Amino acid sequence: MDEPAADSEFTRPARLRWTITTDRHCQASDLAAVLPAWQDLTPHVDPSADDQESRAIRRAGPYGLMGTVEATNISTQPCTLSGRSDAQLLVDDQPARVEVSNAIDEQGELRITQVNPGERAGLRLDWSAPYCGSHGRQALRLTLPHGGGTLTASVTAASTPPCSSNEIHPELRTFLSVGAWDELHPATVPHYALTGLTATLVSPAAMTAPAGATIDYVIRLTNPADAPMDLHGVVYGQELFSLGDATRDAVNTRSTYRLNTRPVPVLAAKSSQDFRFQVTLPAAITQGRELSVSWRPGGPEVEPAGTYVSFTVTAR
Repeated sequence: MDEPAADSEFTRPARLRWTITTDRHCQASDLAAVLPAWQDLTPHVDPSADDQESRAIRRAGPYGLMGTVEATNISTQPCTLSGRSDAQLLVDDQPARVEVSNAIDEQGELRITQVNPGERAGLRLDWSAPYCGSHGRQALRLTLPHGGGTLTASVTAASTPPCSSNEIHPELRTFLSVGAWDELHPATVPHYALTGLTATLVSPAAMTAPAGATIDYVIRLTNPADAPMDLHGVVYGQELFSLGDATRDAVNTRSTYRLNTRPVPVLAAKSSQDFRFQVTLPAAITQGRELSVSWRPGGPEVEPAGTYVSFTVTAR
């Protein structure tokens, strides 16, 4: 059953921001900061996967890292952060060979973030490949706006984007892009918990089908936990991808649907359930052309690991 999911399934209601009650700008002495870890932005690809999307991701190389500086107000007074912040990356207390950009948009520059005592603000940084400097202890030296002074944030779990410079382009330098300060709220508990849920493809691993055909595929959802999982409200995305060229348009589409939970509303503890899905080959997928089909759960409250499934269809 195809039951399209509404946009509301993927949109969180806007969170109310702190009311601005002070015009006092944050000073470095008001804050204690840390960057817990860098997150690798490269999409995960199964080492054994050989579909077009997986090959394209491998060819693209490393996507870089993303991290968030978490600054806690350790003073007894509220203060505000707004405008641009300069950043310098340090490795073993020495400046790293990194270019820096803080070209935030007008909305980010005008945003005022109030940080009450004991509360936190976050500053996102994106770090692009290639980084080929020395590895070591990392920290960020931030120059706060409005004369707030210098704030140092240690990086708890040091990491670097994979080195990808080469003899052809020795001039390439890594880039650190600095965002705008924003409120940093604690993570909320999902309204349905899918922690540990896994998805495996039952059939087919790869197949051929007539151009324009509608085909079935089966995915097995497994609950390894000791408690049942409520499947009500779960949505999933179906992505279709086919690499184009000078004579053929690429296919890159995503559709979202509700999981058909009418016959199986709850996944019992230590149990599995097969779900059958359908996909129609787009008109652009003509004879001999491959289409990569990817399936994964989605929605603002669903981020389980191990649930990405993909297979390839060849039009005949």
